Amino acid sequence: MNSIHPHWRQGRKYKLNKWMVELLACPECRGSLSLSIENREGEGIAEEVLPCGCGAEYPVRDGVPRFVELQNGGVPSKTMSQISESFGKKWARVPNWGFDGGTAELMRRWILKKYGWGTEENYAKAMKGRSRMLDLGCGLG
Repeated sequence: MNSIHPHWRQGRKYKLNKWMVELLACPECRGSLSLSIENREGEGIAEEVLPCGCGAEYPVRDGVPRFVELQNGGVPSKTMSQISESFGKKWARVPNWGFDGGTAELMRRWILKKYGWGTEENYAKAMKGRSRMLDLGCGLG
């Protein structure tokens, strides 16, 4: 599974690459996004945000833009907050699911079948010469 699924979840903190922002568009209006660093006063925390000219803003967590259903003011809807909380609890309970042991093999087989590669050799051929892959974060859903 290592060739398909890199070990990105091993306690590393990631930042969104500025060049990548140029590849993204606002889901609301399809407009251009910019990368902004917001500092929360008194907390010593800097957060990356992707604002759009239409007023929508999307947070970036560990280098991953979070394009979720928004309410007025850029606040995640109640449904999206519930989904986020549920998955957060699941990942906290089993943080290495899909990366270790039998679940890693399950994910390897699932990815190869789902995307039509069938074998790791076909996957390697499909990726040869490519420098980027966009993961939209839909997981098994």
